[in-house]
Amino acid sequence: MYIHFKVLKKVLLLSKGVSDKLQSEDLDVVTGCERVTDLLASIRALRCEPKFEAFWESTLQKCRILSIEEPKDERVRKIPRRIDDNPETAVHLSPKDKFRVSFYYNILDLMSSSIESRFDKHNAPVLKGLGYLGPSRLASPEAWENISLAVQWFQSDLDVDALESEIFSLQTSLLLTNVNKKAKSEKRKASFDDLFKVLQTEPECYGNVIKLMKITLTLPLTSTSAERAFSKLKLIKSRLRSTMKQESLESLMLMSVEADILEQLDLEELVEKFVDMAPRKMDLV
Repeated sequence: MYIHFKVLKKVLLLSKGVSDKLQSEDLDVVTGCERVTDLLASIRALRCEPKFEAFWESTLQKCRILSIEEPKDERVRKIPRRIDDNPETAVHLSPKDKFRVSFYYNILDLMSSSIESRFDKHNAPVLKGLGYLGPSRLASPEAWENISLAVQWFQSDLDVDALESEIFSLQTSLLLTNVNKKAKSEKRKASFDDLFKVLQTEPECYGNVIKLMKITLTLPLTSTSAERAFSKLKLIKSRLRSTMKQESLESLMLMSVEADILEQLDLEELVEKFVDMAPRKMDLV
């Protein structure tokens, strides 16, 4: 059992950094896709005999230090001849080989296939192309080349020729420069939201760019706040609180999702507002 947990810990620690990055609100989609590719390469690198041998030996050594019982060979049950005419051909695996085949390689294969199905060869270029709409990458020479790969999937919603002209105009505009300068003065990286809010003030000049950015901002990879809301909902509305009213549930979920904003609020000021709103003014402080 300890060895099984060691494998899970190794794989989950590999993926934790990438998972946290993909859930960050200021995600750079291009960097996110690159980190997913790196994660997939790291998992595949573990699926080889030398890596398994090193893992097995280090885990057994840890078992001895912690006085944990090492995997033992199970008693081989003799197969009756009435079931198998050639019982001598039955394959018996050692604990080490059985663990390698049935668990170690199995976990790595499952992890790899899950990542490939979510970020397959069709999705990755689209996500990466849309990532070049970000303020920090839009001015790069290869921006349109990557964006055009993503635009192929949304041709019915956009005027591609007009979009190319708008992108070229935006790359050399003061608007983009000012967005990056403002973010830099605030000691942060300019986000999709920063550029999108500014572009919305000039829909006549950048109508197609605005449409494409709307598509980008509603993708699952760039809208993790909604996913966090659903995960928080499971924590808040448990079986012990299944009778909670909808209004109370929404308030608690909002507090849980926006915990970073909640921590900055002045409690004394909140108490004073609550007292003013109440029908009876009570001395709560």
